[in-house]
Amino acid sequence: MRILHVYRQDNPRLAEYVSLLSQAMPADVECAFADNASDVRLAIKEFRPDIIHQHGQTNYSLLGARLIVSPHGETTDNTKAYVVIARSPYELASCNLERKELVRNPLITKTITFEEAAADIRIVYQRVMDSHPLELMDTKTRHLLAILLKAGLLGDKGWVNGQWPMVDDSQFRLLLIYASLEGVLDIVERGIKVLGLTDAEANSSLLSVVSSLISYLPQGYKTPEPLDGATIPELLRDIDAKGITLLRLTELTRLLYDDSLDEAFLMEQIDAMNARPQLQLLLQILSEQTLLTEGFMPCQPLDNSFTENLRQQIENHLRVV
Repeated sequence: MRILHVYRQDNPRLAEYVSLLSQAMPADVECAFADNASDVRLAIKEFRPDIIHQHGQTNYSLLGARLIVSPHGETTDNTKAYVVIARSPYELASCNLERKELVRNPLITKTITFEEAAADIRIVYQRVMDSHPLELMDTKTRHLLAILLKAGLLGDKGWVNGQWPMVDDSQFRLLLIYASLEGVLDIVERGIKVLGLTDAEANSSLLSVVSSLISYLPQGYKTPEPLDGATIPELLRDIDAKGITLLRLTELTRLLYDDSLDEAFLMEQIDAMNARPQLQLLLQILSEQTLLTEGFMPCQPLDNSFTENLRQQIENHLRVV
């Protein structure tokens, strides 16, 4: 995990805090430092931080990583921060951001050591990295997710053509976190077993980590729940009313694979609802997210600006800032 600490040159006390904090960090946290605009730009380009930790008030352009702000008693712009780390209960209460944590400053209180503060902040770093995991998943991992969903839904690796990509543990962990937050972890688990993707012990270890994770989530986030017994028209109404989610897409896929589906009668229902365009858009999304093939599509998929809007809804579903 790469952390870029950013602070101003004119605050030696803050520079001391940042230095001592970074020295106390666990070995898996790599730190870099920038105290002027040119160093910030260079570090973002060359160090490629996972997180930028801003200390106090700065005027630098902090783009390219997830932002954490520690005000240290100064007025700061928290609007783009994943989380604010306050140094006192008063600072915590005065912060208007919903996502905020209290970690006391060892330079101004003896109630905490730098080792304890570093451990607490390391937990915050991990929470930030476990938030909105889709944004951090690479193309191979996203494709593996689609394969696992298809294998999990159909229960037979014969439906998955060719080879599936292998990803490292960090990417696989993001995949499992995303599946958990989107309510499809049970399908992904079945897909893992169907494909024999990794050994059972490794899977169990990763799944136990995922089961205990805590992520920062969008305001109003609710744990996805299945619509048991819903028909395709009912799923379309639910998506139209509440928005598209990966769980609803898997439920729609499962129904489209049902051998008893009467496609002619379904399309009569869909046309009576004036929902053919909606279904066509969703079929295109299903071809991407769950690898649904045209042989199981009751009408032609549609890819246009409205389809792109649906993709963006999926992309932003867990975005917190």
